[in-house]
Amino acid sequence: MKILVVGSLHFNGSDEIRENFIEASYQIGAELVKSDHAIVIGSDSPNIADLYIVNGANSVRGKHEVIVCYPAQKKKKNKIPFKNKEHDYENITFSYKETKGTWSTGRIHQILSSDGVIIIGGSKGTYKTGNLAPNLERPVLPIPCFGGSSAEIWNRIESEYRKLEIFSSDEKFYLNDWITTDAELSVKIMERLILKNPYKAESYPLVDIQNKSKKSKIKVFISYAKEDIKIAKQIYNDLKKEGFDPWLDDENLLPGQKWKEAIKKAINDCSYFIALLSSNSLTKKGHVHKEMKEAFEIADNLPHSDVFIIPVRTEDCEPEHDKLQALHWVNLFLSYDHGFKQILRVFEKTI
Repeated sequence: MKILVVGSLHFNGSDEIRENFIEASYQIGAELVKSDHAIVIGSDSPNIADLYIVNGANSVRGKHEVIVCYPAQKKKKNKIPFKNKEHDYENITFSYKETKGTWSTGRIHQILSSDGVIIIGGSKGTYKTGNLAPNLERPVLPIPCFGGSSAEIWNRIESEYRKLEIFSSDEKFYLNDWITTDAELSVKIMERLILKNPYKAESYPLVDIQNKSKKSKIKVFISYAKEDIKIAKQIYNDLKKEGFDPWLDDENLLPGQKWKEAIKKAINDCSYFIALLSSNSLTKKGHVHKEMKEAFEIADNLPHSDVFIIPVRTEDCEPEHDKLQALHWVNLFLSYDHGFKQILRVFEKTI
């Protein structure tokens, strides 16, 4: 298999995290060639994972294939990656592919030259590659423990990958700090992804990263009475799993934060306002009523056809508020699964 590795030190992190990033890249390179995979890279910059991947591959005895896929502009500047350093890599056999255009278009050729993509750390370039690879039917494995764009993409696709049983139940290394054995495990998981390839329409349903990106921009404020915290957290967690960006005071408020201002800002910034209706929220005066008032002020300034407030009944209760009575309710107490699907139907119009 041919594996493209993309990543960089262009992310926020401590010196220790950066040192671990370099060591992890080295270890991944070594494990890739131990498993007889060819490596596709595009740079020899010290800020890019590629250099450390190749160094790691060179630490393993034998002859290992490294494909350097670079844009033509590098050749014009006489800066073809690794070309003048081949003598330093006795265990590497380099081959070179020149692509037309800039790095952005060159990424397409790099991806198409591979069977799968591993991304680690990184910023804009890594993010673009992670999003582009699935559209070119190449599976992507983000390594999130160093942060950066890889972590961002991982957070969007983890649940989909777990549904596909790419990971066994004991493989939880992505939730922790990087350890040496994670390199071998990363290569094994990449192999499984290539074999299953969730991005080929004829084999598995497409995991739509672009769609996940749209979901993550949908902010959902959850208003509730304290007695209903359990159901509020269930909705919060389920929305998170679906890729949306829910806001719940118990989860999002930070210690020392001015909570009134933070809640007001969250309501003003949200795409949708879920009002959990129960005997608790309807009979008590206080912050729930203030949140509802602010939500209706926003709704009154939206086009008449726009949905903003979603009333969700958690028990059989009757709101007296005229504006609430005018809205169609979700009856979560009759069937949680059915009610939650009704909520998602509202969001689908935004995606």
